[in-house]
Amino acid sequence: MSHDTTAPPRPGQASVIAWWAGRVLLLLLGLFVLAATSYFTFFAAPEDGGVTTLIDWALAAWSYMVGIGYLWVAVRVGANPGLRTAAFVFVIAQMVFSLIKIVWYDEMVLPVLAVDALLLGLLALGKRR
Repeated sequence: MSHDTTAPPRPGQASVIAWWAGRVLLLLLGLFVLAATSYFTFFAAPEDGGVTTLIDWALAAWSYMVGIGYLWVAVRVGANPGLRTAAFVFVIAQMVFSLIKIVWYDEMVLPVLAVDALLLGLLALGKRR
């Protein structure tokens, strides 16, 4: 009976770069989402897109949860790689939020959707631990 003492293969350099780029992008997007949500929730006038209705408040709460989730996952995913799934869930939630903004508020959020798609790609290519 032989023992296999070979170590598992290490992720490639591109995979490691994608993993860290995804984490940094999660952090930056989390800060952006929280800043934008805070502005539109508490400072913007209603005619400038400020929160006025119950639906607006629900969407603001959704946006806050996604922003906080982005920050939490970006910081904690290194200590707990199982949070990678949570990262995908938060990015998908942000993409759905963006689609709601396109339909409901007639806003142009295609750049945000593009960055979210890039983020999904980086997380998918990123190393597995």
